[in-house]
Amino acid sequence: MDLANFKEIIAILFILIIIGLNIWLFTAFKKNKSTSLDILRKSTETLRNPFKQENQKIDELSDLVKNLSKEKINQQNEEIE
Repeated sequence: MDLANFKEIIAILFILIIIGLNIWLFTAFKKNKSTSLDILRKSTETLRNPFKQENQKIDELSDLVKNLSKEKINQQNEEIE
């Protein structure tokens, strides 16, 4: 398989990807009224920590369970007294 035969196809696909990315950024900018830099910043944050929202929810649930356990222990202590 010789890649020289496919260099035009590869170049066309690369150009289409670049055009598609620009169209996506333009439509996202128009819909959200945010800059492309914000979109790219959010994308890099997502790539760095893809489970950020899930981790925050798990931490919140963990805090709620800890508080519930403390309340239950306090309630039991009050019943004993």
